[in-house]
Amino acid sequence: MKVEDFASALDRSSLEALQGTEPLPHLVEKLIPSGRERSADWLSKHGVRIRPPSQLDAMVRGCAEVLGLERLPRAYVAPSDQANAFTTGGDDDPLLVICSPALDALDYVGMEGLVAHELAHVRSRHVLYHSLAESVAAGTQVAASLFAAGLLTVPIRMILLSWYRES
Repeated sequence: MKVEDFASALDRSSLEALQGTEPLPHLVEKLIPSGRERSADWLSKHGVRIRPPSQLDAMVRGCAEVLGLERLPRAYVAPSDQANAFTTGGDDDPLLVICSPALDALDYVGMEGLVAHELAHVRSRHVLYHSLAESVAAGTQVAASLFAAGLLTVPIRMILLSWYRES
């Protein structure tokens, strides 16, 4: 399956605009790994790694195969108050996180849709910019370091947050 089979034209053009805002892609790639490491560390302590032969692992693998992922993200079930899922980290080593209430809230088809949606972000190479958009929206240290350096201007922020909603 090709990304063009499921990504909107606006998603693709906005992502291209973000990738063309030099030196943003290179800076983000350097800043995000520490956040990914913190996430992976937290997940290893508080989450449960999704592994074979579980039904959830088979679902993740099946969705990844349909989407044509080159490799599986590390996948976890994490404690949370919300039925949700997300990907975090970077495009080359993403993490898939399914929040534990989703396991009770969704039937098999709903869970498969949730997993497929998140893996589509991996396939579309959204993970790195999603991590940045979440940082910008939350005002975390990654975003603050970019703002302090004067590298994330208002137009780039607007493109990033607009794309985030579209993706």
